[in-house]
Amino acid sequence: MKYTPGECSEDASKLPVAKCNDQSLIPPVVLSPVDVLTNMIQGLLYLDSHRLKSFVLMRSDQDPTIDELINGTCRGFSALRISDGPSSRPPCNGLILSQWAFFGVWTSVEFLNCIDFMHLLSSEDKEIMIKSFAMNSYLLSSAFFSASYNSDLLLNPDGTELYSCGIKNMPELSENMVERVQKLLVAKLKNIRITQEEYILMTMILFCTPKLTGISRSGLEIVSEQQRKYSKALMDYCRFTRHDMGPLRFQELISIGTVLAKCFDDVLGLVEILQVFHAEAHNSKQLFKESLHK
Repeated sequence: MKYTPGECSEDASKLPVAKCNDQSLIPPVVLSPVDVLTNMIQGLLYLDSHRLKSFVLMRSDQDPTIDELINGTCRGFSALRISDGPSSRPPCNGLILSQWAFFGVWTSVEFLNCIDFMHLLSSEDKEIMIKSFAMNSYLLSSAFFSASYNSDLLLNPDGTELYSCGIKNMPELSENMVERVQKLLVAKLKNIRITQEEYILMTMILFCTPKLTGISRSGLEIVSEQQRKYSKALMDYCRFTRHDMGPLRFQELISIGTVLAKCFDDVLGLVEILQVFHAEAHNSKQLFKESLHK
């Protein structure tokens, strides 16, 4: 007989009402390791789907800091709380580098702040963690989005390229640098044929980096434990889907971190060049600058 929490079985319905309502009579639901892993992944993917939806809908002329976003009165995705529609024009990827990128970082900050263990951290530790990974989260999620649509370039949600022709044709910018930012991470994800489950678990592993300057000892312990948890989850997933080849697949996925770090460095270099030679094309929003650790 299958028991459902909160419901009485046919036989149990013959018991006195007081006993039927006694929750101690209902056997606890025991989840298998696969169930636990599945629930973890589905929860993260559900949250990530809200990040993408919020990214698509995002319209704002505000210039918040990361601290203001994560310590505001409302936790979650601001774009999904607005019921009366967009408050400003749709993002335009002209010379500016770029309004889409700004909203991408914004929604990535909100996504990271909604991860279940974040409430265990102090406000200071949360800010350190999110500042260190917000841009990387945006780049990785955009690369996965682009690879999912079989694009060779980083795409914005509306299908436009991350960098406009105006940016790419600036003589001060190295063509190789722009090409690397647009293609390197996308090519990596396409080459290894990453699944959405692998993508979201890798996001968590890379986010939970204990080597962060300024984080408290208690914060370090929490972050380290979370990295172990998600690393184990990814290994279990790899073993479940690849069997004996699981450990090899795990190492293949972990190598994404090196490519992501290179992509971040190229974005930082590109932004610094724009700041010097083309200030009008530089994104000066606080959130964007903070995500570059500036």
